[in-house]
Amino acid sequence: MESVSVIIPCFNSQSTIGDAIQSVINQTYPVHEIIVVDDGSTDNSAQFVSEHFPMVTLIKQVNMGVSKARNVGIQSATGKWVAFVDADDIWLPEKLHLQFEELKGCKWSHTNSYYFGFNQSGNTKRSDLSSLKGGKIFDALLTENFLGTSTILVQRDVLLKSGGFDENMRALEDWKLWLDIAADFPISYISAPLVKYRVTPGSASRNAREVYPYHRQLINYAVTKIKGEYLRQFMLKRKALSKSNLICSYIAEDGNDYNYAITCALRSLYFQPLKIGLYKRLISLLLLRITR
Repeated sequence: MESVSVIIPCFNSQSTIGDAIQSVINQTYPVHEIIVVDDGSTDNSAQFVSEHFPMVTLIKQVNMGVSKARNVGIQSATGKWVAFVDADDIWLPEKLHLQFEELKGCKWSHTNSYYFGFNQSGNTKRSDLSSLKGGKIFDALLTENFLGTSTILVQRDVLLKSGGFDENMRALEDWKLWLDIAADFPISYISAPLVKYRVTPGSASRNAREVYPYHRQLINYAVTKIKGEYLRQFMLKRKALSKSNLICSYIAEDGNDYNYAITCALRSLYFQPLKIGLYKRLISLLLLRITR
């Protein structure tokens, strides 16, 4: 059996991290080690882990962010493979077993997942909202980040070669890493939902005005990986910017920021003027703005 190290970044997660760790312990595929990196928690998260899960490797650091915490875990890992689970997410028992069973020569893998928490019943799958796929996913991934960090299984050497998570980014650092890996390696995909992903309000990814500049920066970076195919690079960039603005328009609408939602819808239409659905989206937002 291949050895796998599971990395759990933790920040003030005392109320949820126990379930996350237990879901790893309950895996039908044996785990080589569980590494919890406490990122300067001010609650009793670290004490809770050390008291209730003495078999876990606990690393404490001052608060430096989730990217640093994950990178510290990667550097400390001794398994050939690395898997991630956030401290408020839960794995189903067959997750690792099915991922290893379906690798088919790939150096990394992801699975479908369920949403739960914050008005989510736990029955909605990620695949209900996004098109999930395997194989060579770079183009599709640049258009939309459909990889959940808690679903990823990847060879440690691949993570090290790709440089790990970018600690200078305040958002989308996981998307950047997945794009770096996807540029070189195809990915295995398990269509069964094997992770329960907890939805929480107020995260950086739920503020459209803050997150869009990071979207644009990341897209500009990623298209440089396409060498010599200038038409593909141009078309993919416009498609990615259009989809990014469309997503941000929905995020802004959820936050009742209708003016910015309209701005994003207009930008989305600018980059893909032949898509009829974008006109419908803009009209619906204009009508909504008038009625509100």
